[in-house]
Amino acid sequence: MGSLVGANFLLDAFFSHDLEIAPGQTWTKTHNDNGVFSGPVSKDAVKVAPAASSKVIFVQFADGNTCGDADDERVTSLMDARADLLLALKKINKAANIGEDEFLKELDDKATDRTGNAEGILGNIRDMQKEEGSTAAIEYIRSMLDVAASR
Repeated sequence: MGSLVGANFLLDAFFSHDLEIAPGQTWTKTHNDNGVFSGPVSKDAVKVAPAASSKVIFVQFADGNTCGDADDERVTSLMDARADLLLALKKINKAANIGEDEFLKELDDKATDRTGNAEGILGNIRDMQKEEGSTAAIEYIRSMLDVAASR
């Protein structure tokens, strides 16, 4: 009965080779314990030893094969976000090919985003552009598109 009960973690390597897990490799999710979680504690809450469990709901392999429940709402949400992000990245890249003013205008526009997840990633790219400049952001977008094209 804690703050993280029911939390989900999605790993999607569609746009980044850094997220790929090769056959025989393992992946461990790290957790920083420096945070403080607070909230009302039910009188029925029981103190137990810390424990965790995980469940793979869906995996899409690099060759396109899949394993798991493709109809799970978390999977359809991920696939919708992936499609929305891909469309947005292509539009931004096309604008970058025209010039920086067009790039900045397209980057600033809100994407069609059925899930809200694509906009979060685009927000990270906007932050990158502000901190590191347009060239870095465009290179990052193009690297994401290159990985997506390999799928």
